[in-house]
Amino acid sequence: MDNKLKTQLVYLFADTLGAQVTYDSKAEKLTGDGQRDVFFGDTEVPFKFKIVSSLLLSSSYMIMVKVVGNLGLFMASRQAGPDDVAELHVLNLAKMDTIHGWLEKTKPKDLNAAIAALAPAIVKSFVKQTKNKWDEAA
Repeated sequence: MDNKLKTQLVYLFADTLGAQVTYDSKAEKLTGDGQRDVFFGDTEVPFKFKIVSSLLLSSSYMIMVKVVGNLGLFMASRQAGPDDVAELHVLNLAKMDTIHGWLEKTKPKDLNAAIAALAPAIVKSFVKQTKNKWDEAA
């Protein structure tokens, strides 16, 4: 995979998380952390997060993000024709093994295999095919 494509797919994660995501070329691993503020009515609640697992395949990049308590995210970025697509799957961590190092340990062969393995823990799924619009996945 060429460096330009790697950069585009990494930027999808950074844009979605609103944080800096770093690529370690030696370890072929993505890292990053930050905080997002979510509003529930008039109440602002800060959520800290950290990338705790990553896997870079030729067809897609995947990360696992620890948020808080039993809340985690599985995110994937891939190229679909001329477009870059981001997927976000909200996880109930109580329904899976540890999220830390999950992708490195499990080594799914592709995105579909990762989603199938995580299916019992997936609460909701979303797809982003344009810069500012997320759609709930079927």
